[in-house]
Amino acid sequence: MPQNSEAKGIKTETVGHLAWKTTVANIIKDHASGKSGPLILIGHSQGANNVIDMSRLLQQKNIPVDLLVMLAPAMQDPSRVMWCGPSTTTIHRAGERP
Repeated sequence: MPQNSEAKGIKTETVGHLAWKTTVANIIKDHASGKSGPLILIGHSQGANNVIDMSRLLQQKNIPVDLLVMLAPAMQDPSRVMWCGPSTTTIHRAGERP
């Protein structure tokens, strides 16, 4: 997927699930320096759990996440299940609909 995206002019980066906090810090730094564009977070298994936490931290910094994709999340706590409302910067807990 990264090769196809790069060929279309879309900047992509693949990181392991242990690097999610560093990735958030880099996104915040890039945003502060004026770099912008659509932000799509995709995670699989533990990475799916991590993109939820990443979205929360970015939302606190008023950095919108345009799309959040969770593939086969390894969720052990059902209260972590989230859904995104019409505005993808609005993240809701399961059972909490506006």
